[in-house]
Amino acid sequence: MKTKQLFLFVALLVSSITFSQTYTMGTDTGTITTCSGTFYDSGGQNGLYSPNEDYTITFCPDLATNPGSVIRIDFTGFNIEGTAGACTDVLQVWYAPDNTGPVNTEFCGDLTAAPFTISSSSADGCITFQFTSNNTSQKIGWVGNISCYVPCTPPVANLADINAIDLCVPDTGNSNTVNFDASGSTSVAGTTVTTYEWEWGDGLVETSTVPNMSHNYDVQGIYQLNLVVRSSDTTDDPLGCQSPPVSQMIRVMPKASFVGTSGVETGSGNTPATTITIDCGDTVDLAGLVTSQTLTQSAPVLDSGIIDLPDDQVEIYEESLNFSGYFPAGATVTPGCYPTVNFELEHSWSGDLKLELRAPNGQTVILFLDHVTDSIKFGTCVNGSNVDGEAGCVAGYSVVGDGTGVDWPNGSGAFAGITQNTPPANGTCPEYTGTCSTGNYFIPQTYNSDSPFAPFDGGQLNGN
Repeated sequence: MKTKQLFLFVALLVSSITFSQTYTMGTDTGTITTCSGTFYDSGGQNGLYSPNEDYTITFCPDLATNPGSVIRIDFTGFNIEGTAGACTDVLQVWYAPDNTGPVNTEFCGDLTAAPFTISSSSADGCITFQFTSNNTSQKIGWVGNISCYVPCTPPVANLADINAIDLCVPDTGNSNTVNFDASGSTSVAGTTVTTYEWEWGDGLVETSTVPNMSHNYDVQGIYQLNLVVRSSDTTDDPLGCQSPPVSQMIRVMPKASFVGTSGVETGSGNTPATTITIDCGDTVDLAGLVTSQTLTQSAPVLDSGIIDLPDDQVEIYEESLNFSGYFPAGATVTPGCYPTVNFELEHSWSGDLKLELRAPNGQTVILFLDHVTDSIKFGTCVNGSNVDGEAGCVAGYSVVGDGTGVDWPNGSGAFAGITQNTPPANGTCPEYTGTCSTGNYFIPQTYNSDSPFAPFDGGQLNGN
């Protein structure tokens, strides 16, 4: 009887191994529709990948049996030549059904000690991989487990009032207690809002299970409250599906100064003074002098994400900053009062680049448009190896709409004060240490917008 039981166990084990599908880079190509299996490099489970490989494979979910799902791959082992920022062999990833768009991410190096997971963020749920290797050193490659899941639908964080709050520094022993109401936050049907994460802007963070909270702002300064909420859907995150943040500004102003206030006894003919002596029953004339105090402090910094701009692509790439809560509700741009646009960029050729700025309700101005002059580059070091997906070193630029900057160049030739052709031999930033492309580079400074900012007149200030 024991022998039969053991035989049955072995048979079931062999059966499970037999029907476990594997997909090998280079052997399996094209688009594979699946929600299970194991993904290996060309060396399979135990071998090394080969030199000079250039293979592509796409995994897409079976939407007929798993509607709304996306591909997720858990890499439990990963080791290919190179290090982050200096990949010699590289596995590039597109959250798309092909590799014609911008690269979403890439991996190289020995990551076996830190298993990681990637999930498609595209509507079709697909992930495309392209692996390239050189002819020097080959490694053990990778192993990834394929699955499908339905991503959560983020809840929506809502504050009853997002207008900026202005307060004064309280008297000793008192506090500025501000009440916040997030009861308008919502989640999709079948889920509930479970937690509220309050980043108060003064270094303190609290998590609550109730939508109404209070916080004290007693020290002068400019604070930004950020609120995100989580729902009961734990598909993507065991803490719950997370909303985008909603923000509100709190400004605590310094007290007014009464220095210089003077008084004089009525009818005495004396000169008003800041200190006077009077008798009981005397009448005093006071000349009040109140001086407001200025609070000087940089507003909280808003940074956008990083956008990859791959070569040979005719695409539109966007990133946004959320200014909700920075201005009173309904506030609009005053004609002539325009923002300064600051950005960091590394780009190899100015002739294929168009930079636009779009206001929350759609008005658009062109900051930079196709200046083909001598193929001028942006950055301090453009990647000299021309390996797509490996950015060089960025430089910071500013653009204004009031004409106080430097004009972008037109025509051809050298442009004193605008370009320079002395990049370092090698990149000096943490992201890139390879060779730098020679040629003319835009000097990091303030430039005039290619089109005026007048279309922003009357445009909304709050929003993205």
